[in-house]
Amino acid sequence: VWRATSAVPSMDALGVFRGFALHRVELPASDRTRVLAFGEVRDRAVVSVDGVRIGVIQRDQHETAIAVPPGRILEVLVEDQGRVNYGVRIGEAKGLIGPATLDGAELTGWESLPLDLGAMAASVISAASFAVTSGAEPVAFLDGPVLARASFEMDAPADLFLDTRSWGKGVAIVNGFALGRYWTRGPQHTLYVPGAQLRAGRNDLVVFETGAAADPVVAFLAQPELGHLES
Repeated sequence: VWRATSAVPSMDALGVFRGFALHRVELPASDRTRVLAFGEVRDRAVVSVDGVRIGVIQRDQHETAIAVPPGRILEVLVEDQGRVNYGVRIGEAKGLIGPATLDGAELTGWESLPLDLGAMAASVISAASFAVTSGAEPVAFLDGPVLARASFEMDAPADLFLDTRSWGKGVAIVNGFALGRYWTRGPQHTLYVPGAQLRAGRNDLVVFETGAAADPVVAFLAQPELGHLES
């Protein structure tokens, strides 16, 4: 359910303590590029204007602002990448930390939506528009944020490792079970798929891709690819 607030709320203010939240606001009319800025972004925000992704603001890069082209609707998908239990960051709020400003003037009139990935994945699997079609062409490119679904067949359940090297950044869910997050940054490039979560016959994989996947192919490996390990 969308929630309306004057100032942009943090994820904690929305009652969201992990995962993602989506914010949107109508921009004041203008025909020029302007600067959107926040007090802080915790931890990663994908910014779109009129449905087109224009960039990412990342906390670990010490970024708080982005240039916004002319448009009507601004959307910000914010991700909490995890919390710490030590030091000065204990108990800090996550999400967008205000004020949110556009060329220095506070931007108000926000609508915010906490994202339930489990429910989203279930709706994608059950949606008629996502029905498997014989001979359907695979998707050649995914520009997120987007939900994508694939199905695969198994003769019998077995442990697998999902190869994520052809994907960007996001979350993978198989048969309603969250496998975890993936990121091209690594170091690991596989997600463990427990055999107990699989079944003989058709299995459904849902991916919430927040970046871009140039070659979104679903592939499984027999062994994990953990990247560089200290000896």
